[in-house]
Amino acid sequence: MPNNVSVGYGSGVVISPDGYIVTNNHVVEGANKIYNKTRRITGNFVIVGENAANVLETHSKFKAAASLNEAGPHVAGTLNGKYLIAGEFEKQIQIWDTECNEKICDIKTHFLGGGKRLTVSNSGKYFSAVNYGRYGIELYSTENHMLVWQNKTIKQIQCVYFSADDSILYAINNDGKLYSLSVSDGNIESIEKNICYLFLSESGMLKLSKTNELLYGALKI
Repeated sequence: MPNNVSVGYGSGVVISPDGYIVTNNHVVEGANKIYNKTRRITGNFVIVGENAANVLETHSKFKAAASLNEAGPHVAGTLNGKYLIAGEFEKQIQIWDTECNEKICDIKTHFLGGGKRLTVSNSGKYFSAVNYGRYGIELYSTENHMLVWQNKTIKQIQCVYFSADDSILYAINNDGKLYSLSVSDGNIESIEKNICYLFLSESGMLKLSKTNELLYGALKI
């Protein structure tokens, strides 16, 4: 009789040059083999969520999100890998500096988990927490832990991202509209249609259209 095999997938955030990845415990719990998109990963997982305190205390370099004890907090990181943000459904948001292992922010928001509705800026000065419904997009300062602005006009948001220079907050909603908002005041600077995902780096941005085309500026790949 063949053995029953269960296959699943999940996401994580790379937090160090030697390949440590933060993910939720339900992503890797009980797994015999773990792969990323290009190669097998044999270890170096730092798990947040259930039993987070026990797991992270054994990791000498990183203990972030150990007090977030929900079964599956959402996690995201910056392009440069310096900051990690973790959040519970409509509860606490924590931001950690992964280089010095210090928590720099701990605040309650209207964050609604799922998708990619949580992001922190490369400088670590701002973070955005998004609610799919009535609360819209909220931008917070990590320095004074205060709400900077809120934009309730954009609904059904699936993803948010900061630009590499922290000047623009990108938001994609369920209809495939890409909104570019000014970080300074929350005003909408542009709207682009038919976009479902962004791939950002410190040198540029790729857009994935709803028809599965990769866009780089005016070029289609």
